[in-house]
Amino acid sequence: MYKNGDMCPICGEGTIKVERKPEIFGYKGQTLTLELTVYSCDVCGEGFFDNEEMKKHQKTIKDFQRRVDGFLNFS
Repeated sequence: MYKNGDMCPICGEGTIKVERKPEIFGYKGQTLTLELTVYSCDVCGEGFFDNEEMKKHQKTIKDFQRRVDGFLNFS
């Protein structure tokens, strides 16, 4: 998607910094931590995620929610 030094798509003035960071998802008192690519602007400070990467993690997040709800049982 974006790479270090690309122009910010939000403000059009700053440059993008790309980092891998843990992102914590909470659901009914339980947490799931995923390592995600985070893009941030050095001028406006906005941060955003890669949509394609988030699509890849949707199943993991849904399975986590199902496990918390008792619909999935891992032995």
